[in-house]
Amino acid sequence: MDILAHALYGAALCSRSGVQSIFIKQGNKKTIKDWTFWASCFFAVIPDLFSLGIYFSYLSIKGIGIRWYGMPYPILFLYKILHSLPSALLIILLIRFIYKPLVLPSLAWPLHIVIDAFLHDQGKFKTPLFFPFINMNIKGINWWENPWVVEIYWLVLMLLWIIIIYKGNKSEHRTSETVY
Repeated sequence: MDILAHALYGAALCSRSGVQSIFIKQGNKKTIKDWTFWASCFFAVIPDLFSLGIYFSYLSIKGIGIRWYGMPYPILFLYKILHSLPSALLIILLIRFIYKPLVLPSLAWPLHIVIDAFLHDQGKFKTPLFFPFINMNIKGINWWENPWVVEIYWLVLMLLWIIIIYKGNKSEHRTSETVY
């Protein structure tokens, strides 16, 4: 899945202004001002940002175009660690003890990993779910080789946000008309 879609799925499913806002009244809080929206976007892109993002930034600084071959081992190791559920869950456990309100947005990280498990096939970018403990992964579909997969996940994402916005506005409208 592309990095923007990861961010928006993370925000939709792991922020107070996402799906949770349909079921729990959040006051007049707008999505764009909700800090959990932005925090979940950040956590949703951590696996790619701090592995491939570092590599591509380095190539850009050196004036070399983006390339997927010849990736150094440290970058591939970061990719495996950051796309591993034990790593993500360990960080979330630490977050729980340090700052509990950040736990919900941090769940966007394992969400990224689970989505990638189904949208990456075998090869260099397979998702090593339990790395370094067990070499287990799911034989998924490479989204970048199948445009129909991209169309489906963007369509689902748009429908999800339409529901969130519609239901959120509907509940705000109902509560503003209620006289106490």
